[in-house]
Amino acid sequence: MKTLAQLRPAKTGLAGQKWLLYGPPKIGKSTFASSAPGNPLFLDCEDGLGFLDCYSLPCTSWAGVIAGIDAIARGGHAHRTIVIDTVDRFVMLATEYTVAQLNATAKDPVESIGDFGFGKGYGRLRAVLDAALYKLVGDGRLVIFLSHERAKKEEGKQSELSPSTSQGNQILGFCDVIGHVELDAAGERRIRFRSTPGVVAGTRGKGGQPLLPPVLPLSWDAITAHLEKAKATATATATTKQDNQP
Repeated sequence: MKTLAQLRPAKTGLAGQKWLLYGPPKIGKSTFASSAPGNPLFLDCEDGLGFLDCYSLPCTSWAGVIAGIDAIARGGHAHRTIVIDTVDRFVMLATEYTVAQLNATAKDPVESIGDFGFGKGYGRLRAVLDAALYKLVGDGRLVIFLSHERAKKEEGKQSELSPSTSQGNQILGFCDVIGHVELDAAGERRIRFRSTPGVVAGTRGKGGQPLLPPVLPLSWDAITAHLEKAKATATATATTKQDNQP
C-alpha cells in the first residue's frame, strides 16, 4: 500500500459530489466504495473494515469523528474521496454527543434526544450534523455515505426500501446521489439511481436531466464513463449554441 506522501490526487468527474449508497448486508458496499477514484479514506464508525485493504480512521465516538474530519480538512494528504461507514452509526454518535451536551446544562437530564421539549434536541442535532457535513465536503472532495437498508410499510401502500439512518431527511437532502445496491435477475450487482414504487433512489441534475441513468452496473468505470460522456455532450451543445448566435 502506498504511503500518504506517495499518493497523488486523482482527477475525477465525481469531485465535489455527495453520494449515499445503501443496500442489503454483505452485498459489497464497502468494497465498492474502497475502489472509488480519489484514494478513498474511510471514517470507520462501525469497526467493520478488517477484511479490506484500505486507509481508515477509527471513529468510535463523536470526538473521534470530529478529529478525523479536522485532520482531513487540514490537508497534507491526497485522499480526495472520503467514505463514512456507516452513516447510521455516524448519526448515532452525533445524537449521543448532542444529548450529553444538552444534559450538561439541563435542570432535569434525559436519556433520549426526543425528550428535550419544543424540538430543542433535534434542532441542536441538526446543527451538529450540518457543521460536520459541510466541513467534510470542502475542497472538492467526493464524499460517500454507506447505509443499511430498511423496509418501510405504510398502511395502504407498497413496502418501500430506504436508507435506515435516522435524520433521513437531512442526510438524503444533503446528498447529490442516492443509489440502491441490488442484484438483477441474473444475480449481477448493480446500482439503481431512479426511484421505483418499492425503492428510494435519485440524483440531482442539470437542465431537468438526471445526473445518472436509472440503473448502472456496480462499476466505477461505468459510472465515470457515463459522466464523461454527459459532460462531452453538454460541452458540444453549449459550443453549438454559441456558434449559432448572431
